[in-house]
Amino acid sequence: MAITARAVPTNLAWSHFRVQTSRITDPNDGTLVDAFTTFDFNMPDVPPRTVNGQLALADPLVITITPNAQVWNGVTQTPALLS
Repeated sequence: MAITARAVPTNLAWSHFRVQTSRITDPNDGTLVDAFTTFDFNMPDVPPRTVNGQLALADPLVITITPNAQVWNGVTQTPALLS
């Protein structure tokens, strides 16, 4: 069975970030951070297949992962921060 996860875009760049006018609150611990990224996962709505009388994921199946990235406009956008 071929299940593939595909990142879109392949490499994150500053152009993928939404610029925020105030520092961003990390939802995990409440601290203020300069940049924050979460990821959205898209699994297509395709019917399952039957294998030996049991339901299984469709084959092939491609799961797409996209960033939901934010950056504060008061920070210098450096390669270190991007990594």
